[in-house]
Amino acid sequence: MKDKVVIAKTIVATFITIDLVFVIISQGWSPVAGDVSTTSIAVRLSILASLAFWSRWARSDHYSLVLFLLALISLFHFNAITERRVGDGFFYYAYVQSFWKDFDLDFANQYQQYGISRRENLKPLTDTGHRRNTFSVGPAVFWSPFFGLGELVARAKKWIGYDVNLLGNGPIHWSAVSFGTFVYGLVSVFLLQSFLRQYFSEAVAFAGTVLTWWGTSFYWYMVQQPLMSHTLSTFCSVLFLLQWKRNRLGSGISGALLMGLLGGLTVCVRWQNAILLLLPGIDCLRAVWNRERQLPVHVFGLAVGVLIGILPQLLAWHTLYGTFLMIEPPQGANFLHWTSPFILETLFSSRHGLLSWTPVLWLGYIGLLPLLYRRRSWSLWAMGLSLVLMTYVNMVVADWWAGGSYSNRRFDSALPVLALGIAFSAQKIYEWIRCYPAIVVTGLLCFFPLWNLILMEQYREYRIHPENMVSFSRITSDATEFVLEKVGYPFAWPVNWWFTWKNDISFDHYDLLFGRYLFYPHRGQTTSIEVGENDQAFIGDGWRPPSLRNGRWVRVTRLKKARIYVPLEAAWQIDLVFRLSARPTPAEVSVEVNGESVGSFVVFPGFNDYRLRVPERMWRSGLNVLDFLPELTEPDQKLLLDHILLRRRTN
Repeated sequence: MKDKVVIAKTIVATFITIDLVFVIISQGWSPVAGDVSTTSIAVRLSILASLAFWSRWARSDHYSLVLFLLALISLFHFNAITERRVGDGFFYYAYVQSFWKDFDLDFANQYQQYGISRRENLKPLTDTGHRRNTFSVGPAVFWSPFFGLGELVARAKKWIGYDVNLLGNGPIHWSAVSFGTFVYGLVSVFLLQSFLRQYFSEAVAFAGTVLTWWGTSFYWYMVQQPLMSHTLSTFCSVLFLLQWKRNRLGSGISGALLMGLLGGLTVCVRWQNAILLLLPGIDCLRAVWNRERQLPVHVFGLAVGVLIGILPQLLAWHTLYGTFLMIEPPQGANFLHWTSPFILETLFSSRHGLLSWTPVLWLGYIGLLPLLYRRRSWSLWAMGLSLVLMTYVNMVVADWWAGGSYSNRRFDSALPVLALGIAFSAQKIYEWIRCYPAIVVTGLLCFFPLWNLILMEQYREYRIHPENMVSFSRITSDATEFVLEKVGYPFAWPVNWWFTWKNDISFDHYDLLFGRYLFYPHRGQTTSIEVGENDQAFIGDGWRPPSLRNGRWVRVTRLKKARIYVPLEAAWQIDLVFRLSARPTPAEVSVEVNGESVGSFVVFPGFNDYRLRVPERMWRSGLNVLDFLPELTEPDQKLLLDHILLRRRTN
């Protein structure tokens, strides 16, 4: 009787799952029930949750059950998002659409469909007459089954009578590929739990898994922006690490071949993942040292597997660029600055700094050190070395902030290794709380007097009206702003303290300037600092608030020295053009760069341009200080700034 109940539950779960997949891919259409609502989807998910709760598996593995329930919540969130960000996903998706719809890698029609064909960097043809695609082909390999599923759903819906886009760039195909990323992400979660269980208890492995899943950029690229390569990169990385950890050199040629294949596919998804191949490489070096006989067979299987795994990328490069192996990145030789890494910016900048955006990864880096010391196993030390190299590679990229990234997305393949540190930190925090519960409770209770003191300060400064009604959301926002003004953003400590002390600026300027550049190689030779409501990043002491005068935003000096901050990625010779006006009479203005005089000029009433050339030696990489020193001889005399134009000279 029990077996019949299990079979019945399995049949019901399978039926609901298939129907749910159709609903999600087709965006609300079921082959059984037709158009369905969000409530109907919630009912389907609830039934699946109930079936899982009453299964034998749930009784034997409570932590996996909770992960499954969280997965259903994530799926509901995934389906509820109507407009997802695409970003560079166009280029990854172009591979799968062009190959399966046109049976080629000619992206001209895809770029036209996506509305990006007029971009200047996409107009020139390669030596083989193709449009450029500087992104990897690996995601298309993993997406292909789901693209085919999307084709099946689209044709089924069209056969019913709906108007459906069958070109491959319609919402159904996009949803199918996005759902594929979500599925790979869910598999990654359970693989990560299995990986962590090899080092920790089930409870600690569960904590490390959830913190890595919901506490990092992994969840964003799994749910919000699935048409990128990052979820797939994490999936491949954790799968490769599991295979490497379980098999090593003793698995024979079949195990080596599988490990190489997984490693090659991991590289095929994101090229920087080649660092993970260092792990079996270290095993081979140890085997050479120990003179192990099975080494040649293992190396042969590993090499063949890697070659098969990266073959799609090699063929794509040959088709697009006429070469199987590209020595330099497709983005150009200047894309990597091997000898000048952006260490602090990559980790602590508000511009997608890894630790400032994703504080849980503090636990990953900090927790990994004592874990390596206590366990002292070759596998952990090898993974620690790979993490160091991954971190360094991400620091030497020209756009270390990874464009329109959530947190720093390029650390996707490092997440499984960082999860080890997160799990170890969670374990130690739990042990510390058990040993010192009074300290923890006292720390939590300190919140109430601290909150009262902050409110008192706001009340004293009349940020809270003494008589009228108040908005508690505004009070909370002001309280947070007050604390950050005094101590800075805590997850950027101590770098923000050092930066503000070194440059004598506020914590707010750190948030807006650290890691920001006025010039960037791909953005031309000219840029400007515009005065207006959003100029606070560049404005130092000596200026009044921006004001709108005769249709233009201006700033007026209020001291004898008015400061502008100029962040540069490197030192260049720069021509400065100031749009200035003096009122009511002319005024002589001297200009200094980093405390050194550049020159002076007389500013007349009415806005005019005034030019100075600043040699390269006077600038520095990082934050520069530009000071205006007006000689104001009359009580009502003032200097007005409209904007500053900066032109970088290359000769």
